[in-house]
Amino acid sequence: MLAIMINDFILSNNIDIICLTETWLRPDSDQSVLSELTPYGYLAIIPEELNDSEGNKFILTLEEHGLLQHVVGATHTKGHTLDVLITRNTSSILGGLPTIQDPVLCDNNGNAAGDRFAVHALLRVAKPPKECKTVTFRRMKQLDIEKYKSDLDSSSVLIDTNGSLQDLLNSYDHELRTVLNKHAPEETRTIILRPHTPWYTEDLRTAKQEKRRAERQMRKTNLTVHRQMFRDKSIQVTKLLLERKKKYYSDKIYEIGNDQKQLYKLTKSLMGKQSAPIFSSNSCEQDLANTFGDFFLDKITTIRDHLSVLNTKTHVDVLRADTKFKDKPIDCFKSASESEVRKIIMVSPPKSCELDPIPTSVLKPCVDTILPTITTIINKSILESTVPTSLKNAVVRPLLKK
Repeated sequence: MLAIMINDFILSNNIDIICLTETWLRPDSDQSVLSELTPYGYLAIIPEELNDSEGNKFILTLEEHGLLQHVVGATHTKGHTLDVLITRNTSSILGGLPTIQDPVLCDNNGNAAGDRFAVHALLRVAKPPKECKTVTFRRMKQLDIEKYKSDLDSSSVLIDTNGSLQDLLNSYDHELRTVLNKHAPEETRTIILRPHTPWYTEDLRTAKQEKRRAERQMRKTNLTVHRQMFRDKSIQVTKLLLERKKKYYSDKIYEIGNDQKQLYKLTKSLMGKQSAPIFSSNSCEQDLANTFGDFFLDKITTIRDHLSVLNTKTHVDVLRADTKFKDKPIDCFKSASESEVRKIIMVSPPKSCELDPIPTSVLKPCVDTILPTITTIINKSILESTVPTSLKNAVVRPLLKK
């Protein structure tokens, strides 16, 4: 069955030469198997060694097609050359002869496994650039809160609460940002994105350092004893890595408990299904945001239209309350006190948005200094029955489920 699949693969892709390193293919293989494997017009060459008659035929076939085979030596533990490295005879991509080394492969339990050697070759190709990201941040942990509060206390802008609501809000926003930039200015840095390996512990780092030290010693002396030491260190690192990863994810699953959402996220990351949402590249950010907004507005309109149709058919207002409201309706709002505003701020979660002039972690220690201004802004908004335009802005990051 496998031979027929290979035959079909060769014909479907119009392949001139294909090299198979399969142990079930031998010079004494059944002729029916070779017939199924080889399409009409193709020649099957099955050398046991590259220097025997079949091997010479293979090398000559490569040379007739302008190709060269560069591996010299056994790549299998039983002395066979099962792996080859072929380039065009005019290519300069290969920098020197390939070397054959023991890859020190291990199974899932960390035990030595594998019957093949690794072929190492230096290729003259450009190294792919590292994936980088530019981030903007503030050193908030180094911020001196007392000095920051002192500068806010001496600010004439926060003391003067006269003027229109929008002017007061603009002054408040500008002053907080200015003082914050003085004590914790924004910094920009380009970082290299590296794989997230939370299980990488200090003992694992030490074991890998010892492994690299043993590898350098082996390459320097090429002695059997140093090769065995490198192999032992490699097996030790593999076992330790498997142990640390297993312990990390076991603890993680235990912490998650019955939270199916977090368990699904963890399983998804283990399966390597991390994918960033893909948005349309033909529209600007404003058009994209408006598209999302229109989608949800249309969704609400559709639901309301459907309920209106139901009302017409059943003569029942499904949007009306079951009982009639008998209490006194609210026709005005009372002014907020500083104690009420302070209580709301102090019980707020420590979350922040990039639109905030200062993060919540800085606002709470300085609440007594900024409280009169915030309270005045709230009360003016209630008195004028308006919400300033700058407070109507929001950063929305849609989570695409499909």
